[in-house]
Amino acid sequence: MKRKNSAQGFTVIEFFITLGVIAIISLIAFFIFNPLQRYKEARDMERQDEVEFLGNALAQCIFNNGGRMPDSLSALKPGANYIIGSAKSSCAKFCQTVDTENECFDLSTAICEMEKLFVPEYISSVPADPIGSRWDSERTGYYIQKTIQNDVVIGACSPEGTIIQSIKEL
Repeated sequence: MKRKNSAQGFTVIEFFITLGVIAIISLIAFFIFNPLQRYKEARDMERQDEVEFLGNALAQCIFNNGGRMPDSLSALKPGANYIIGSAKSSCAKFCQTVDTENECFDLSTAICEMEKLFVPEYISSVPADPIGSRWDSERTGYYIQKTIQNDVVIGACSPEGTIIQSIKEL
């Protein structure tokens, strides 16, 4: 009795058809889930959280100070935008969403009630934008503005979607 060779495998044509189907499914999945867009959205959500966090911490500082802004914040030119950071100069032209002054505003050294520093009393450290290659503690990627009405605007300099800012009416 002769045995038939029952070993079966893919033919070259079947292999290429299977490879083509997998490639088409992969492309569809990539366009549906679009991981690059999801990363951008995640970074913008982080920026929004940090802007809100900074605004709330500053509002708490002002509240604890009897409704008075820290002197360093009161001294800012009304309506002007300042990048938050420890750099003493060269802060202009870094922000994509607003025009900023040449000097940065060091929020970490703002003095709140009873000589307490903003950092570490109200926040542990001033956050920097999630794209760390461009932003750091000297230029955080966030800006601050004292409005003419003495409100405070805090925003993100390089959002990847819509403008991100928080206005604290004081």
